[in-house]
Amino acid sequence: MHKVEIAPVAMGPLLSRVSIQLQELQRNGRVVEDAIARSLLGDELSINENLTNLQGIDSIVQVLGELEKYIANLADQACSEHLVDINLSVQEIKLRDLARSLVGPLTEAIVDEDGGISGEVDLF
Repeated sequence: MHKVEIAPVAMGPLLSRVSIQLQELQRNGRVVEDAIARSLLGDELSINENLTNLQGIDSIVQVLGELEKYIANLADQACSEHLVDINLSVQEIKLRDLARSLVGPLTEAIVDEDGGISGEVDLF
């Protein structure tokens, strides 16, 4: 692959582009999730639909791997003196374990508007 020199960019637009990629992954994941649900419920999927869904899963996994490398390299370049307030960002995360992982150690439970622990699911 031909290496192209890219000028340094502001953090805001850079993170916005990563966010757009993650939104697309979520959309693709929902398509695959729907196909799996249909299959589990006994709907017959055509061979083409199955192949398309397998390609979708493969694409999701590949893009996640590439985004992981991209973000890891950005993290290595981040200035440790530049602090970011992540409170609002963390409040938007509904999955407790993910929020804790992103915040780091010594976090408190994230409580939603109803007083429940955010991200917990009652299955029964």
